[in-house]
Amino acid sequence: SNHDARWGDLWRVPVSGGEPTRLTQGGGILQLCWQPRRPGQVFVRVVADPPVTVAVARLRPGGVLQPVWDRSLTAGCPVASPTSDSVAVPVRAGTDVQTMLVPFDGGRGRAILEKNQIPGTWSVDGRQLLFRYTLNPPFDLGLLNLADGQERRVTNTPESEQGAEWSADVATLVFRRVVPV
Repeated sequence: SNHDARWGDLWRVPVSGGEPTRLTQGGGILQLCWQPRRPGQVFVRVVADPPVTVAVARLRPGGVLQPVWDRSLTAGCPVASPTSDSVAVPVRAGTDVQTMLVPFDGGRGRAILEKNQIPGTWSVDGRQLLFRYTLNPPFDLGLLNLADGQERRVTNTPESEQGAEWSADVATLVFRRVVPV
């Protein structure tokens, strides 16, 4: 029944209230990775078979989970491109994190960014990817030009820049600055 509370399934309910309905049946979902700029594109981090243990899947019609990355342990949620063709997935590489650019429907992908640089948001035109320079605070911001692979540091401070977002014209970044303690 729809009232079975199996750990790790996705459910939905209208904001006006009503009966929750189950979206998936398989269980094992660890984290919902909502893509606010990509309506209808839902990714999840899921329990996987060893040695991977945590993979990324895309929610398809009918509650089917389509694997996107299942080659190594993921280190966070994927970030979908505005062109709906690829996602930036942070994955574990030993004690480091490597960001992979992977096709929406899964595949080998390719490494982007240097080790331990974490993907942020894409520019609205899909030409640049904002990223964070380190795994631990303080966090500085950088930009990756997807056409030529060039990285550019945007901030370099003892404070930590977090939650950065693009302006609609792709000319400005807005972020929160905090002092690490």
